[in-house]
Amino acid sequence: MNYDYGLSKQKSKDYPNQVPQLDKLGSVLGHVLQLISQLESIISRLSYVQEDSNRTQPEADALYAQKGELEDELLLCLQELDRYLSYLSKEILRSKRNLERIRADVRKINLKETQECYFRAEQKQEKQYRSLIRDRKAVCEVIEKANATLKISYIKMPTG
Repeated sequence: MNYDYGLSKQKSKDYPNQVPQLDKLGSVLGHVLQLISQLESIISRLSYVQEDSNRTQPEADALYAQKGELEDELLLCLQELDRYLSYLSKEILRSKRNLERIRADVRKINLKETQECYFRAEQKQEKQYRSLIRDRKAVCEVIEKANATLKISYIKMPTG
């Protein structure tokens, strides 16, 4: 019975600097969503500034500077989310393999107490598997939203 318990071997090889911490994923996603919201707000304000000739050029320049800073920070966050996505994909595969192995092994066991232990292990592994899939889906949705917002944001500054 060789079960894979995580990143013992992969830790230093695949993530030399840092393994993404799943307990911080919620705050990372929240931060990225906040950046997206701020960038969307700046984009909206810029459209009004461009239409309103009473606004000053320095105000527009300040908004473009804020937009650039938010774009840069969002791009850095997307790199971090890509690390999470890679990590989650590997963990999902590991969890799925463990689940399959538990299910195969439980069929070979005749002792009721041992079977019960395997059933509990199967439930725990299945719960972890579903949680990882939910996390991966959330990361993918935020990445998609961030990319869409960045695509809209890449508006050239008008010359004049």
